[in-house]
Amino acid sequence: MGEWSSDRDRALDTIFAFYMNCFHLGDWLKESGFCSEGDLRKMRAEYGQLGLCRDIANGMKHMRVDLNNHPTDPNWGTAAAHVDYLHMDGSIPFGYWVFSLGDGSSFDMFDLANQCLDIWRRILGR
Repeated sequence: MGEWSSDRDRALDTIFAFYMNCFHLGDWLKESGFCSEGDLRKMRAEYGQLGLCRDIANGMKHMRVDLNNHPTDPNWGTAAAHVDYLHMDGSIPFGYWVFSLGDGSSFDMFDLANQCLDIWRRILGR
């Protein structure tokens, strides 16, 4: 395997791996007896962020969202977004990565990841 081409590639690989693992935590909880499949569906319905997490994980694993797997929005996508300003020191800021829905709304992928972590902590009682 060759060297990473950039810090951006590493960051994207890490965040996509996070979403796949975050989504599949539910499978581990189900198999351990912590909750049922029905409980997982309720959690994903109650916490929309976990539904978005599912869509990203399934989209990354299967290239596209399986419409039979209850996607939040079948027209989602990810993109790099750039800010149109300079830092006070004159440097150009990094872009950021967003998860976009078909209705035009978008979520910062790192903020969404933090929200998913907070939700799982609440569910697990930590």
